Amino acid sequence: MPRYTRDVPAEYSEFERSLAEAFGARVRQRRQAQRLTQEQVRIRMETESVSITRDRYSRIEMGKALANAAEIFALAAALDVSYPWLLEGKEPVEAGE
Repeated sequence: MPRYTRDVPAEYSEFERSLAEAFGARVRQRRQAQRLTQEQVRIRMETESVSITRDRYSRIEMGKALANAAEIFALAAALDVSYPWLLEGKEPVEAGE
């Protein structure tokens, strides 16, 4: 979560937290379904020109941080899922379907 949330309403922080947790759960679910390690996903993301630290990836997957736009695109490609499924949990899991 952002460090500068001092003046952010509590409802916004809770909404942001629930988004991060749901997104992270979908990332973890898909990674495990493909039997990939976090490191393997990070390497795949690098092929999409997005470099991410182990700590950052772990925080996203645990729902402790929100992914930025570049990370979302790279994760969708690395995990072979559609953006709507990754972001909202809707639509088929496979990007090609």
